[in-house]
Amino acid sequence: MSVFSLEKLEGDVFKLVLSKKIYDKMAVLNASYNQSDIAFFKIDSIDEKNVAVFIKFKNTVQDNEAQVFADNFLNDIIDYQIRLDLDVRTNHIKQVIFDKAFSALKVSK
Repeated sequence: MSVFSLEKLEGDVFKLVLSKKIYDKMAVLNASYNQSDIAFFKIDSIDEKNVAVFIKFKNTVQDNEAQVFADNFLNDIIDYQIRLDLDVRTNHIKQVIFDKAFSALKVSK
């Protein structure tokens, strides 16, 4: 049994519902782009809390292959979400390092 729901629609189209509270839009977009060689993606807001990712495979797949793809796709989303979260948490440190590195180039008035 899968921990998350991948719903099969018509043909090779599947729907995956994600929480907006957990996953940032950019994480979903980056993961979709990363897998765009395998499938087409459409991302729609369902309501204030959820987003639907419609996945249309470029080639015919079996249901178990679609589930494996969805597992990997969700791992990609988590990877991109962690990158975004780390960027937010470490932005101040990056700015201090940047300012220090280029402080000699600043012109005094």
